Amino acid sequence: MNLVATDGRKVPYTLIRVRSRKKMTVLVTQNGEVEVRVPVRVSLRQVEKFLKQCSGWILKRLNEVEKQILARPELKNGAVIPFLDQQLKLHFSASKGRGIEKIEDKLFVPEIWSSDVEKLIQRLELWYSRQARKHFLQRLNYFSNIMGVKYNRLAIRNQKTIWGSCSAKCNINLNWRLMWMPSDVADYVVIHELSHLDYMDHSPEFWQRVKMFSPDHRQLRARLKDVSPPW
Repeated sequence: MNLVATDGRKVPYTLIRVRSRKKMTVLVTQNGEVEVRVPVRVSLRQVEKFLKQCSGWILKRLNEVEKQILARPELKNGAVIPFLDQQLKLHFSASKGRGIEKIEDKLFVPEIWSSDVEKLIQRLELWYSRQARKHFLQRLNYFSNIMGVKYNRLAIRNQKTIWGSCSAKCNINLNWRLMWMPSDVADYVVIHELSHLDYMDHSPEFWQRVKMFSPDHRQLRARLKDVSPPW
């Protein structure tokens, strides 16, 4: 963990060296963490110079994310958490039977988890992951059919900064946190990754392919940054 001075404020950041990367990028995650991804041979002095140039943007983005974090609901009875196009109300139930259960716009959770936030989050994330697999298998099959492509398999990932990816073996990886997004935003990510089956890059041809099935892809992509996660 390193530190960068931003308008008098010392901000910790994580430096990630990537062999295939050609330029430096900086990212502020939805949890307020600063990540810097650089080519392998870039020196620390070059990184620090780059971060000074980006200091204004970093501070602005940190302020935005910190406001979003403060606005997040406490995971208590009646809290509202997103689920695609729905807003689910959290209800702690005395039942010890079937674990987490969604009924219409309510999410019933065993009361025994209500006093242990870490365990509650673990259980909620496991539930979201299972729902993500069901949902995205349906969406991948639907879009791959109309796009005329074939993917190999789906993997649901738990990543902080990557929404999806497509491997050279035609495997699609999707982040379960997409279940916090509106369905049209989640669908855009599916279309994006399926388009990589034709173009394994971000060339103009790739974006033209995305646009064929997601005409509003620019706006949908921008909205990925605007959704505030519930924890």
